[in-house]
Amino acid sequence: MISVVLKINLMISSLLLVGCLFETTEIKFQSVESKTSKNLPVYNSVKLIVTDQKDIWMMNQSHFGENPIKENLDRIAIIIDKTKKPKVAEFYQLPPGELNWSEDLKFKKIGFKVSCFSCHANGPRAIRPHYENYNLSYADQIKIKYWNYKISKYGRVIEAPQHAADDQNRDVPFRFRSVLDNQQLNLKTCLACHNENSVGGRGYLTRQNIVTMKYLMNEKIMPPDGYEISEAEKIEFTRFVNGFR
Repeated sequence: MISVVLKINLMISSLLLVGCLFETTEIKFQSVESKTSKNLPVYNSVKLIVTDQKDIWMMNQSHFGENPIKENLDRIAIIIDKTKKPKVAEFYQLPPGELNWSEDLKFKKIGFKVSCFSCHANGPRAIRPHYENYNLSYADQIKIKYWNYKISKYGRVIEAPQHAADDQNRDVPFRFRSVLDNQQLNLKTCLACHNENSVGGRGYLTRQNIVTMKYLMNEKIMPPDGYEISEAEKIEFTRFVNGFR
């Protein structure tokens, strides 16, 4: 009988192998979390491009059904500089196009449609397809597990300094900068991971992350397995999302 440890090691080896072989192939899926303004499905196509110094995450997102015209696709890129400690993330909203990266795309960026930081407090987020509503191959499911494993191992990721400067002239900022928007969620259970000091800490959660936090809490995705939020913390969380400190 194969031991649990051996099974885990074999699974990780398989994920790493799949990642190395297929990381540049994009995956299309229905998001389990995102909805359109009319509460209809949102469809994403995600691609990872890996270099020695950077991980480049690209996504096409459709709010107009599974197969919209190309002009109706939002194209987004998150570039992780792996040479820095902590790692540094650049976010780009780009004109519609293929999920191929070239450095000149930085000069073709367009205005953000929503504030990136409201959902992305620590660089790329875990990819969560709606497996029940959208059929993904076994290979794609394994690759998504590998991608999520890779994201979870980034540890602390900070925004590129350029975003604070650019936000002064943006209609929609990368991040809201007021004191109120940046009040921190100080629940002990959450702070175990969402801090800026521990090894692997993922940065503080703030008031501008409320929509994402509420979804993950309501769906029992957070806190993750192995952690349990107390009743007192649930009350404190509700007060926080309702505008009380």
